[in-house]
Amino acid sequence: MPKMLLAVLVAVALTALPGEGQQMHPQPRAGSSVLLVGLPVFTSDGQEIGKVIGLAKHQGEHLLIAEIEQRLGIGSQTVAIPIDMFVQRADRIELTITAEQMADKLARPKPKR
Repeated sequence: MPKMLLAVLVAVALTALPGEGQQMHPQPRAGSSVLLVGLPVFTSDGQEIGKVIGLAKHQGEHLLIAEIEQRLGIGSQTVAIPIDMFVQRADRIELTITAEQMADKLARPKPKR
């Protein structure tokens, strides 16, 4: 993955903070990457928005790499999600933000370098 694309994905993911009152939950154990790939990704309000395609590490931070469907179902966007922004459930990944918050983050203009 080109460094510029990774930097943009990390910037998008890092700007999305959990809303007030949301609690952080235990995260997946190290070495569970095989178990995460392919899991569907849901928002905190229960909308399925994509799937996990991998894990990465950038500047010491573990990131979940997910393919997120665009609003009108036209294509997808690859995003990096910090480990503190999701919870691993038995059958899915649940983000700590709503579908609307995720759409707002994805719609923001890309930062210039």
